[in-house]
Amino acid sequence: MIENCVVRNMTGSGLVFVAKTPDMTTQLSVSNSYFTDNRHHGIYIGTTTTGGVTASIDWVGICHNSEAGLFVDGNLAKGALVVAVTDSVAANNRVKGFLVESSGAVSKLVLTRSTSASNNTGIQALGNNASVWLAQSTVTGNATGFTFAAGGVIWSFRDNHMSDNAFNSGVLAISPLQ
Repeated sequence: MIENCVVRNMTGSGLVFVAKTPDMTTQLSVSNSYFTDNRHHGIYIGTTTTGGVTASIDWVGICHNSEAGLFVDGNLAKGALVVAVTDSVAANNRVKGFLVESSGAVSKLVLTRSTSASNNTGIQALGNNASVWLAQSTVTGNATGFTFAAGGVIWSFRDNHMSDNAFNSGVLAISPLQ
């Protein structure tokens, strides 16, 4: 568990969490913390084994990083990655605000009441096993608001705010409310 921390000016990523335990799900919890001005990603989450990752990120600011604010990387994974982000902000990151990429294991990012603002790309799902689920979230002021490619998908619960993005790639998939 990581809480009440400020991580900034790291020469790599602010937080790197890579599960290496086979056949077990590793858990990460981050709350009330800031990851800013890091040379790579603000937060990087991945796995290299058959073990998965479940992560909860609440009340976190991920800003001014040189690459992605939050990168969920399932490319080397065989175990599932499920990351839930609530009441958090990814802003002014040079490349992406929120990025999920996976040609390996199922990799899912759920954004609830979160904001992606003033990044090169606000949200991206890349790869046939990458998905993002948006609920009550805002994507604004990005060069590209959202994009998905190579089988990635971004789901919306129809209660999000998209505004002032220079470009959006495609149409969000609609998930029914329950």
